[in-house]
Amino acid sequence: MSKTRLASWVLGFITAIATLGCNANHYATPRTVPKGKTSHTIALDAYGAFEDDGRLMPAAGGLRYLLRAGLAERVDFGLTVSGTVIGADVKVNFLRTKWVDMAVSPGFEFGVLPGYHSWDTEFFTRGAVPISLGFNVSKATSIYLHGGLGGFVYDQEYDEWCWEPECDETLSGMTVQGGLGAQFRLSNFVALQPELSVMGSTSYLPGIFMQLGFGVSLGAQPSYPEFD
Repeated sequence: MSKTRLASWVLGFITAIATLGCNANHYATPRTVPKGKTSHTIALDAYGAFEDDGRLMPAAGGLRYLLRAGLAERVDFGLTVSGTVIGADVKVNFLRTKWVDMAVSPGFEFGVLPGYHSWDTEFFTRGAVPISLGFNVSKATSIYLHGGLGGFVYDQEYDEWCWEPECDETLSGMTVQGGLGAQFRLSNFVALQPELSVMGSTSYLPGIFMQLGFGVSLGAQPSYPEFD
């Protein structure tokens, strides 16, 4: 692949991430939603990509919907929808104390992305296994960190105006992500969640993108009876 082709592919990939909603933000603490309960979160995301000279290039953002459903005492299921990207994960809250929680939440995302021409087709699949660490400041407030490794497969199929073998090309690589967020539980059914995350790649994708968002969660919230 030529340098020019790689540069255009990277820019297009990062733009697709920014406009269609590939997600690094969690909008959830390590502690799970109670068994049999659900929560619904609407988040507004803004994105930016760092250029080679270190400058931040802003990109468009959008709305995201997240569902979390409690499956067991310390296990819940998450579903995310944003644009033409859909994702799912299972979170296991393996450490739960009054002050500190930890969880692992393996998941994946799949999206159909717009190509350079309207008749082009591009598919994107990403899997990740992030670990989150939460600090419970009070019954109403938690601060959490998350980070982990993942992998992606990007498949492009161009019907016209291309040169073989780039008319049908599949690229893959590893991703690295990390973030910081907070949850402010206004009641047992309402919470506010600001969050900032970054994501980069160890191969094929030299760019780094940043995601800043704010979510409002309605429904069952994680319970912290240790503070009673």
